[in-house]
Amino acid sequence: AGSFYNPAYKAVLYNLTPNPNERNKLIAADTYVDLFGVWLPSLFPFFVDYLPRTIPTRNIYLVGAIVFIALVIIFRIFGFFSLRERVPLASRDEMKSTSVWKSVKQVASCRPMWVLMIKGFFGMGKGTGQQVANYFWLNCTGKLSNAAISGLFTGLPSYFVLPFATKLTKKIGLRNLSVLSYGYCGLVYLIMYFVGYKPTDNHFINLIIIVVFLTLAGAMNSVQRYCGTALEGDMYDYVEWKTGIRNEGMMSAAMGYITLVSNNISTILSGVIIAAIKYEPLLNSHGVVIPQTDPKMLSAIWTVFALAPAIGRIGKAVSLMFFNVDGKVKEQMMEDLAVTRAQKLKSRTGTTEDAQ
Repeated sequence: AGSFYNPAYKAVLYNLTPNPNERNKLIAADTYVDLFGVWLPSLFPFFVDYLPRTIPTRNIYLVGAIVFIALVIIFRIFGFFSLRERVPLASRDEMKSTSVWKSVKQVASCRPMWVLMIKGFFGMGKGTGQQVANYFWLNCTGKLSNAAISGLFTGLPSYFVLPFATKLTKKIGLRNLSVLSYGYCGLVYLIMYFVGYKPTDNHFINLIIIVVFLTLAGAMNSVQRYCGTALEGDMYDYVEWKTGIRNEGMMSAAMGYITLVSNNISTILSGVIIAAIKYEPLLNSHGVVIPQTDPKMLSAIWTVFALAPAIGRIGKAVSLMFFNVDGKVKEQMMEDLAVTRAQKLKSRTGTTEDAQ
């Protein structure tokens, strides 16, 4: 269902306003609100560690999944009835005149889309690290609830950094902000990997070091999410500029397919790694998981947890250097689009965007 809903939701988001600065502010606000949806599930490991130990871990996560799925359904239905487009979309005649083959050629020749697809493919690095996150917190730090403790700190910088995202976009450009945010995060993960999860003999100090590194690495997470969404908006504008028609359907389908592929690869890779190290969960008499102690197994889990996101983020930064909707190209694009859109709107309704 997500593969159908997400492209449609994003397409509406990009068409709420023809002004890219206004659109970026809306995307930043949407991302800011969405931070709470990411933060709340991070508290769940507390329930695993501090609810009565007679409750099986599986049942705790099952109830949590039901609650969050219900919340997603409620908010998405609300969004469906609330969002409206303001950008002049392709008319029925224009859509009929654009064949599937022509749409495919437009997609194949769109450099920004290929850059974003490659960037999305590198998302498997972060995805693979996330797949083994619970293994890491339980086995390498001793408690799943340490993930929630870490989450209380790692998520905080996002609330303070994200409000400056649109200002930074105007100052250094959206592409450069994207490269900076991903490159910075990848570098921090890489340093953390070489420091290790057990640099001292003190368990508490080791946990603090990990939390500090993850907080630094996560400082730009919200900016990355904002940039990822905003860059797609620039990509759709670029296609409209080059072809005269916005083609969100075909392009979002291609982007969504790459996302599905990278997610599946992440799942497969993490499964292969867990199988390769012969990990088997240890359970007490009540069915509650307890930590492993094999040093080689713990080292392998740490490598995936820290190194995979480092490689993925650095790969994203490098790929985004080739995103060409930036600087003078973007300025000329928006000037031309303003004229084209005004002409389209006038021909259909006899009015202009300013009049609306």
